[in-house]
Amino acid sequence: MTAAALDANTRTLTRPAPLNRLIEASFDASNVVPGAGVTGEAICPICYDAVTLPIKFGCGHAYCGACIHHFLTSTSTFPLVCMGDEDTCHVPIPIPVIQRFLPIEQFTNLLETAFIALIDHHPQDFKHCPTPDCRQVYRCTTSDAASIIHCPSCLSSVCSACHEESHEGMTCEERKLNDDRNEQERLNDEFATQSGFKKCPQCAVWIEKTEGCNHMACKCGAHICWVCMGIFDAASVYQHMHTAHGGFHDVDGNGAELLFQRENFAEQQEALRQVALRRAQLAQQQLRREAEDEQDRLIRAQQILHARAREQARVRDEAHRQDLEDQARIAEFNRRAEDVRRAEQARIHRRAAEQAAGWGFAVVMGVVGVLLVI
Repeated sequence: MTAAALDANTRTLTRPAPLNRLIEASFDASNVVPGAGVTGEAICPICYDAVTLPIKFGCGHAYCGACIHHFLTSTSTFPLVCMGDEDTCHVPIPIPVIQRFLPIEQFTNLLETAFIALIDHHPQDFKHCPTPDCRQVYRCTTSDAASIIHCPSCLSSVCSACHEESHEGMTCEERKLNDDRNEQERLNDEFATQSGFKKCPQCAVWIEKTEGCNHMACKCGAHICWVCMGIFDAASVYQHMHTAHGGFHDVDGNGAELLFQRENFAEQQEALRQVALRRAQLAQQQLRREAEDEQDRLIRAQQILHARAREQARVRDEAHRQDLEDQARIAEFNRRAEDVRRAEQARIHRRAAEQAAGWGFAVVMGVVGVLLVI
């Protein structure tokens, strides 16, 4: 059986004292008396019929051999106790009896079932490892004695108090608060509100006003009055601020200490017109600068293209010159080869002529010699 307690120090599962006493008592084989003193009148507490092939426990109650075997192989209720006297006896069934009726595999399965039942009946003391299919068990602790437990099977880490993933550096309450999305959202909203932020009434994005008038333009396209957070179009928002709040600017966003009073509405309009005009001038200047930059970029690009064209022409001229030099060297080589060939032919002709002249002289001398002899 692999289920065992797990923690950083590899603690083992400790059985409660009553369980220890039950186990020690169940090992007392003297409590098992097969068939001793059993009469035909004995009634099996399981089948409520006359006992056959009796097994008598130390408490005096007898069972049919087949009934006790079926009970031990099918039970899911623990501890295993005698059911005599209409299920009031409750003397533990000895472990030797269990081993006698069960093969080793079934006996092992029964022990595992008993162990799991013990864990399930003490949820405040023991917990299963939270990893699916992991059979390890660990002992629970209070939040005051919380510790990080490391499973020896799946190597996961768990808090022994809150039974969640390990959260070193945080208490269980802090970890719970950190995972509570609603609470985190509430705290964020509270902090943002205290810091002077407001939510756009159209898209709920947080907005901060740092300077300027109370006309706020959100990225979603909404035109908002910062004082009442109403949504208007761009043409009516200033009229609303003038009528409802007495001006466009204030100190705290609530209509206090207006920088422009109602009687100065025309001046405010003129100031806004001047601002718009100045913005238009700046925009035109920006466009001119961008056009000039674009023109400069085009000129630089053309210069680069011309430089590349000149370089390509130089490379072509250099290649043509190299070709001409190669052709001249080849022609010179061919001319010299032809001169050598002609000189060799002339030498051969001279040698042939000399050889021919030598043969003629020899013939003449031979004829003269013959004549002298005659």
